[in-house]
Amino acid sequence: MIEEIDNAGGAKILIVDDEAVNVKVLSAMVSGCGYAFDAACNGMEALAQVRSLPPDLILLDIMMPELDGYETCRRLKGDPLTSHIPIVMVTALDRPEDISKGFEAGADEFLTKPVNMVELAARIRNLLKIKRLSEWVKGRGGLPAGSAAQEEAEVLIVEDDASTAKMMQAIFERDSFHTVVAADGASAWSHMVERRPDVVILDLFLQDMHGLEVLKRFRNADPDTPVVITTMADDLETRMNGIENGADEYLIKPVRTEELILRVKALLKRSRMQKWLRESRAEALRKAITDHLTGLYNREYLHEYLTIEVKKSERYLFPLSIVMVDIDHFKSVNDNHGHSAGDLVLSKMASLISATVRGADLVFRYGGEEFLILMPCTDERSAMTAAERVRAAVNGTPFKTSEGEDIGITISAGVYMWESGKSHPQQAIMMADAALYEAKNAGRNRVVAAGRKSGKERG
Repeated sequence: MIEEIDNAGGAKILIVDDEAVNVKVLSAMVSGCGYAFDAACNGMEALAQVRSLPPDLILLDIMMPELDGYETCRRLKGDPLTSHIPIVMVTALDRPEDISKGFEAGADEFLTKPVNMVELAARIRNLLKIKRLSEWVKGRGGLPAGSAAQEEAEVLIVEDDASTAKMMQAIFERDSFHTVVAADGASAWSHMVERRPDVVILDLFLQDMHGLEVLKRFRNADPDTPVVITTMADDLETRMNGIENGADEYLIKPVRTEELILRVKALLKRSRMQKWLRESRAEALRKAITDHLTGLYNREYLHEYLTIEVKKSERYLFPLSIVMVDIDHFKSVNDNHGHSAGDLVLSKMASLISATVRGADLVFRYGGEEFLILMPCTDERSAMTAAERVRAAVNGTPFKTSEGEDIGITISAGVYMWESGKSHPQQAIMMADAALYEAKNAGRNRVVAAGRKSGKERG
């Protein structure tokens, strides 16, 4: 039921560049990262290829004949059929105005040539995760407008040089960011854990610990919050270490103000979209496995979860019991008091059963007025005791309509303990249901174990 979102296997990258040598270099990097690739030598050719065979991601040069990268990007992002495809601009242009123009055209990332393979791989991997997450959510209800709302953001500046920290504070606060400064790794780590800032600007050389150590700790606790390294260290090894340990950007001091702001805004936009998509996916999954009226797990999820519990029971030799519960004479509730009263009874019944069983037990709405309780590590005797406890709780609880009218409610229950190798998981449900049928035939308001025609009506 639950698909693997982060798996990027089989992704295809379109490389758009009018220089054959650049295509050769990028294709080698893309192949080395495990992705397939296609190539286009200009913007017009890229548009045609994308529309006929959409790639998973586009690496786009800017300076090209006929149609430059900015306009190509603008057209792709302006077309509903291609707007979801991530675009990484890969160019020799590195002025703040070039970067700004790229982001304004809709680019998701901006890399300057010569491109480092580790950095390229990290950018592709992150963007493909978001794309697959977006597609998953879109396929289950769509992406409402304004889903990644831009509220005020907090920037944590980790910098031990007071003048540099003050300058950065001024830069961000001019753009309406809230800023906090940490002068050492210990206070930075403490703030990261307590406040979870929206963006972190991290210097590598701090007085008490190396910035990479701070980054590693933070990434273990929070894999998603954007981190921008700002440092004087311009060597390739340090840069690669930063990216490999989870940095989203690596900027060399003195950092250009415009570029810093542009990259932080782009990271923040992407981070918020990713967070919203994950929350949307979690909500979609929750709805897929729960009953909308009672909030209990639904029958579809039961079939998946029961198989898992049976395997665990067989592997570790733990007993596993199933209790099937049915509300007695429920049809009369709907007939005499209306379906709204019936819904109230079902909802209250779900809460009552959940509150009576153990935390380790799972309660499902099996269908109509039937409920199923899955009890791991529980033998028949213990399951009978638990089922009787539920029956007594229902029998002793007043059920009323919204107008305050009393409804007499009792339940019947059937119990079956899983016997390894003797039946299919679905047959176990049938055995519990057969025991429930015996309880009904014996007069209702009682608990019966499978294979035993016993159980007396309780008062």
